[in-house]
Amino acid sequence: MSPKDDVTWQGKQHYVLERLSLCWHRADISEAFFPGMIPITYAGPNDIPKGVASKVRLTNCFQTYNKEARAEFIGPDSPEAREQLGSVIFNGKIRPPMLDSALPCKWLQHCLAEHKCGLPKESPSSTEALGSEHKSVAYSVNKLHEKPGDEVSKLRFIDVTQHNIVEFRESDLLYQSFAALSYVWGRAQRLILRENNIAELKQPQSLVGKLAKTIVDAIQLTRLLNVQYLWVDSLCIIQDNHTDQSIQIDNMSKIYARALVTIIAASGEHANVGLAGISYPRTKHQVEVPLPETESDNPSSLLTTLNPTPSGFASWLIGCPWASRGWTFQEDELSRRKIIFAEQQVFWSCNKVQWAEETAMDTSLTMSTIAAFPLTADLREDPNRLWNPYFKFLVAQYSGRCLTNAGDAMDAFSAILQQHKSLTGSDFLWGMPTAYFESSLCWGRFEYTTLKRRPGLTTHPVASSKRRVPFPSWSWLGWEGRVAFEASFPFQWDDIPEEEANSTKEARIVSKSEIECYTLRQSPLRLKRVSMSGLSMTATSTLSVSLENILMELPAMTVEQLRDTPDEHYLYFWTDQAFLTTELYQILDQDGRNGVHAEWYPMPERYGKNILNEEGRKIGHCLATEQQPITSMNGASTFILIASQVSTNRYEKQVIAMELEFRGNVSSRVNIAYINESDWNSAVRERKLICLN
Repeated sequence: MSPKDDVTWQGKQHYVLERLSLCWHRADISEAFFPGMIPITYAGPNDIPKGVASKVRLTNCFQTYNKEARAEFIGPDSPEAREQLGSVIFNGKIRPPMLDSALPCKWLQHCLAEHKCGLPKESPSSTEALGSEHKSVAYSVNKLHEKPGDEVSKLRFIDVTQHNIVEFRESDLLYQSFAALSYVWGRAQRLILRENNIAELKQPQSLVGKLAKTIVDAIQLTRLLNVQYLWVDSLCIIQDNHTDQSIQIDNMSKIYARALVTIIAASGEHANVGLAGISYPRTKHQVEVPLPETESDNPSSLLTTLNPTPSGFASWLIGCPWASRGWTFQEDELSRRKIIFAEQQVFWSCNKVQWAEETAMDTSLTMSTIAAFPLTADLREDPNRLWNPYFKFLVAQYSGRCLTNAGDAMDAFSAILQQHKSLTGSDFLWGMPTAYFESSLCWGRFEYTTLKRRPGLTTHPVASSKRRVPFPSWSWLGWEGRVAFEASFPFQWDDIPEEEANSTKEARIVSKSEIECYTLRQSPLRLKRVSMSGLSMTATSTLSVSLENILMELPAMTVEQLRDTPDEHYLYFWTDQAFLTTELYQILDQDGRNGVHAEWYPMPERYGKNILNEEGRKIGHCLATEQQPITSMNGASTFILIASQVSTNRYEKQVIAMELEFRGNVSSRVNIAYINESDWNSAVRERKLICLN
């Protein structure tokens, strides 16, 4: 809990309230686990064999419950608001099987009146809701003259009152009030928009009886919110028209950012499941556990929670199909207000607060947030943190998600890249920020995951031809698996004095780029520097690349071949190259097992590679990927210099090198390695012009 924007608390500026968690020793180690119980294998009595769980944990399993406390929502302007001072904030509530339709309306009304959750500015007014006995909210959008560029050449919605598709041309999203739906398609999509049915679906009532259950429920909720239009990708994008798909995908960052609210169907595996609590009841029951009587005037009990978690920082949406899909990630991140339908309850999340249906958190007295849903609004508002850690966090989370079509990897992240560009002014090349391009090449695999090359093909938006090409190996988009940016690319070498960096915790991963990357562009044939920041202009004379350099240093490449090369697909740069020996080793935990078996995250088998000098002494290391078979990871490998790290008192200064494999004059990235700088400088090196695909 934290104070409202216009309130200052004495003392602490926030308070943390935790639900009860349980951790106990097992009476019988052969006993089977019950659902929700999490085994803990790294602690326990000495007589428990290694690798056998000795304890069991259940987190967020009970909350306080006071029957006498006020449980219903109190609006910000209600005369009863003062009485909330005697209420129990964070008190448990009994969640009904079917959703109280007044609750999401009141949540939205509260946000519109109390919070500043982005533009456009809405002003709520009370009117009679359609088909409802309670007061709902009508929204009038103030026409704002903000930054240009929000115009969308063509925009379609579902009219939830007429049950048809409506189309606006040259529509400005600032002037539109609409909801959006985020859900998992699956294979149960009953109707999608096509060239041959768009005219029919524009007719009133043409959607009745034809839609999947999740979309039907979202239409019903949109009407309850008294919003006329709903945006659904399957019915607002012509699915067999590539031109329209491209236009609408480019507009997606504006659509979700400008939606009044986004309805998230988090629990359904496909579009025909529906929204829990609207078309079908929630089935889990909460149990009240009375506590011993005390002299308190407010006798309390414990109430079981609906979503126990495996750890204190695990999301309540862990395991939901929606939370594992690639396309839904940007829909979630860009939305400023969300009504989230999980299997057992509904959540509210906006840029200021996050509330749960089972807990009395929705009060006007304080800002309350569920830790399971980390807010990102503060990061967006702080330019210094947009890159580090916010962009790193986004890439790490998105890259661990699944895509049905591997070639969608760029499109499913493009809206976030567009948002970042609007906030920072920085361009991107294949998902890599051009402002810190050379440093961003130092991305690696996330510690507990494996990587393999992405098989899909895509069309790069800046390409002069519409030819479908593979993702480049140097971009994190070219790999499947969770990735991590090792280099702190928001900080330039010149910005951090070395003596200051030596004493900072983050200094070890602040990198100084040692290369200058160029890409090939057609019409006319030319080379283009990717980033104009980073290295000083005095150093560029020895690092710059020309077409003459390519034809001379890479003789297998002819002018004809260069003219047939896709735009901005290969990188060209000068660097030092060395041949070093690698040796595979297994990464074992303290019990001698391959992999780390933390209770909140299933871990695969993990391997690393030691890098050896000519005498067989270890001089560096890297985490192995799945790109090479395990049996072929020993032997000589080619490494090239990418960046050097700021030295610290704790770590020896290292260089960041890239392991390559070659096909003729063209190389592909295999891995990122860390090598002791002194050993790299003493190795046999050769200056080379690299063509990296």
